[in-house]
Amino acid sequence: MAIEVIPFEDPKLPLPFHMVAIRDMGLTLGEMFDLDELAEDSAARDGVYECFFCAPALKITGGVGSPLNPLAVK
Repeated sequence: MAIEVIPFEDPKLPLPFHMVAIRDMGLTLGEMFDLDELAEDSAARDGVYECFFCAPALKITGGVGSPLNPLAVK
């Protein structure tokens, strides 16, 4: 449930990508989206798998986590 190798390659440096992406760059990561139902609906209904997916985080200065309200528009 992470985008990194677990167990960590270097036990002294856990989650190195998270440290750079979130802490240093302020990049928002979405790691645990469950899109299976969207894919099944696309296959069953019209065979179109393209959509606009948006899950903006709240703008909180210094924040490292935020509730999301993801939206997929086909």
